[in-house]
Amino acid sequence: MTFLKLIGTIVVTFFGNVPLNNALDAIKLNEISVEDLKLTRTAFESSWNNLNLVRTLSSIVALVLLLVAALKNNTSVG
Repeated sequence: MTFLKLIGTIVVTFFGNVPLNNALDAIKLNEISVEDLKLTRTAFESSWNNLNLVRTLSSIVALVLLLVAALKNNTSVG
C-alpha cells in the first residue's frame, strides 16, 4: 500500500510532472509561434494527462487497500 502510494504519486510527480513543468516554464511565450505553441501544448497535455491518470488511480487503489486493511483489522479484533 505504501509502496503503491510512493511509486504511483511521489515518484511519478518528481520524475514525470516536475520535468514537464520545468520544460513548460522554459518556453519563452513571446518568442514562440502559435503553431509551435499548439504542438508544445499537445505534447505536454498528453503526457501530463497520462501521468495524472497514474497518480489518481494509484491513490485510489492505495486508499481502497487501506480501507480494506482497516476493516479487516477491525473485524478480527472483535
